[in-house]
Amino acid sequence: MLRKSILVLTIVAILGNPVLMARAETSLPQTEQLAKQGNAQAQFDFALRYFNGKEVEKDPSRAAEWMSKAAQQGFVEAQVYLGYWYQKGIAVPADKKKAVEWFRKAAEKGYVPAQAELGMCYWNGMGVTKDYPQALHWLQLAADWRNNSNTLGAEDFSTMQAQYLLGRMYDLGQGVPQDTEKAATLYRAASLNGQNIGLAYAQFSLGQMYDTGRGVRKNALEAASLYRLAAIQGLADAQYAYAMKYKEPVGIPAESAYAWLATAAAGGLKKAETMRVKLSRQLSKEELTLGEKQAKEYIRDHAQGSGRYVNPQFFENLPPPLTEDELKVNGNK
Repeated sequence: MLRKSILVLTIVAILGNPVLMARAETSLPQTEQLAKQGNAQAQFDFALRYFNGKEVEKDPSRAAEWMSKAAQQGFVEAQVYLGYWYQKGIAVPADKKKAVEWFRKAAEKGYVPAQAELGMCYWNGMGVTKDYPQALHWLQLAADWRNNSNTLGAEDFSTMQAQYLLGRMYDLGQGVPQDTEKAATLYRAASLNGQNIGLAYAQFSLGQMYDTGRGVRKNALEAASLYRLAAIQGLADAQYAYAMKYKEPVGIPAESAYAWLATAAAGGLKKAETMRVKLSRQLSKEELTLGEKQAKEYIRDHAQGSGRYVNPQFFENLPPPLTEDELKVNGNK
């Protein structure tokens, strides 16, 4: 493993998603020398330099070449990167079957991000035949991982992905008997882990359960709290749900509701814009002025896609929370 006395906190992409983690940095000449000597960590780092254009001219083909060298040596991070690139056609021709092969190599070595990704492949039939039992197997392995350190890494986010998707499977009864209580337990685990981070999809899903009393005792205050956590992370549906709490005893001030509706609308949620206009007609001049001021701040900081927050909920392969129609159908099972 390449090391340097000074560690820097960097944002790297694991499975194409931003993840906070500490990584030792080496100079370009050192990295290149070690990569050519066959050091897998250096080959992986050298690949990322070419992919991101860091101190070298950006070159996806050379990035793929060095990533492949590291992956072929069994370097699990490289195997997951390469799998993701094959899945999405990044730096290499798209080949979902090859993606699964690389995910499987790293998953069988116990690498949590690969286990989560492989489970999602089996869940949605991407590169393999859809197979819920296999999805459950790999997702459960990833969901059971526990972080015993104080370092935030790719495993934390992948574990939350797996917990959320498992929860959704139990929520809908996909490959397992429907069990909303177990779904709630899994959503809760993904909503706030030991590193004080949470998956917004899970926070919103658990909030829905508290709102409707599915799998948990109905609790409007808990629902509002969870909606707020997901809203802060940039989930437009949560911003709308939190704003609508202004009508309830546990609600927020009307001007804050206006600001959250404006933020959800800026994220592309059409019903939020409709409700924002409707609410604006009910506010006093002072309330509307305050609401518009808050809206500018919220849109800057919390609009979906604002880029200010690390938003691990926006993964291309993860299904979104259940819709109102899905809740109505599955709530009666």
